[in-house]
Amino acid sequence: MSGYNQNTGIFEITSTKAKYWLRRDAPPDIEEQGTMAVCKYLFTQAGFEVLKQGSGYIRVRATPEQVWETLSGKSSDPERAKNYYANERR
Repeated sequence: MSGYNQNTGIFEITSTKAKYWLRRDAPPDIEEQGTMAVCKYLFTQAGFEVLKQGSGYIRVRATPEQVWETLSGKSSDPERAKNYYANERR
């Protein structure tokens, strides 16, 4: 399940959510490796710390807004982002 832990500053995004949010391109050799490799590439290029990448998820030290903007290339919507803070896992 995708979600943000405000205490640690870590966002975990599943491959399902990543595929939905991903609207940017990466170099062809990275794209051949799959969605999570593209996410890792984009987060790294944007200067975020990728803590772990699995075949079905990735953990990155970034806010929900930063994750959306990095993967989509579009500005974050504060109304949508606030859901990640309200539904924070404890």
